[in-house]
Amino acid sequence: MYLTGRRLISEYSDQELSAKLQEATKDITKGRVCNEIIIEAMYWRKANAIHQWFVKNVQDGIDDCLEHTVSITNLKRLLETVTEVLDKKVKPADALPSQTGFFFGSSEYDEWYFEDLKYTKESLTKLLEELCEETDQFGIISDWHFSYRSSW
Repeated sequence: MYLTGRRLISEYSDQELSAKLQEATKDITKGRVCNEIIIEAMYWRKANAIHQWFVKNVQDGIDDCLEHTVSITNLKRLLETVTEVLDKKVKPADALPSQTGFFFGSSEYDEWYFEDLKYTKESLTKLLEELCEETDQFGIISDWHFSYRSSW
């Protein structure tokens, strides 16, 4: 389960960036070097409740293992939901229900479930804090774009 971030690099002209990246990737002989950074922002393994949240809130209920755009608002909602469960303001089964399935691991609300939530909270908090530092003159959060994809 992957949350991927993409950001265009605009500090360099296409020609300058291409020259820098071509040097760094000189063993690559085909294709054009693009001025884009792609990061693995987060990675989960068998965090079925988190996966189910993305399916329900981002993928229109369709679990298809394809890449889906995730807005900053989606990430903030996920962080809020995870925090509410960890702070015991809502029941896990109501807010972030576990999902059963061959690839999903345990569906119990056990220490693994809560470790996934703690990891999600810590990682999303850090990610969103870093993004919020990068706002433009209109208060728009940076030029990062995110997507979620599962792979079973």
